[in-house]
This record gives sequence, C-alpha cells and structure tokens, in this order.
Amino acid sequence: MFSPLPKEYVTPIEQLTPVLTDPAFKLYFYLCTRSEATTGWVMVDESALTALRKDFEEVANLLKELEQQGMCQLSDDELARPIAVQLLSPRQESVLWPL
Repeated sequence: MFSPLPKEYVTPIEQLTPVLTDPAFKLYFYLCTRSEATTGWVMVDESALTALRKDFEEVANLLKELEQQGMCQLSDDELARPIAVQLLSPRQESVLWPL
C-alpha cells in the first residue's frame, strides 16, 4: 500500500524548480516517492541506480547538489552502499536514523 510522504517532509515544487538542475530534480522526485513516510529516510541502493539509469558516482554528485540546496541530509559515510538519505524541508530539522 502506498503511503504518501507527510507535507512537512516535502518541499513545494515551485521552490525546487529554480535551484535544482534537471537531473537533481528528477532524483529528488524519485526519492520522494520512495522515502519512509514518518522520517523522510530512503536508501539509495543498486535497484535505485538501475531505475535511475545512473551509476553510483552520478547519483552521489546529484545527492551532494540536493544536500547543498538543503533538500536532503546524507549519511556520514559518503562512500557507503547503499546511501542513506533523509529528505528535508526548509521547515524541518533532521531526524536521527532509526536503529
């Protein structure tokens, strides 16, 4: 069953369009559709890379763009696979990764 992400975890599209490159916007949208509904966390694994038709380095660079724009927070280990990503809203602070 699909559970949409609560509004506090999603940045309105009109705020994203001017600041993100097209590939970063597409990645953000992809992540929004797959993130955990209560925390905004999502894992970017090999299946995500296949779905996005991108390699690890391309996705890592796009995630850095999203992080620089305040759209997400990455796990501390940038070389870890899968990559743990938390989607953020400008109105929201980070929630610790659930153990």
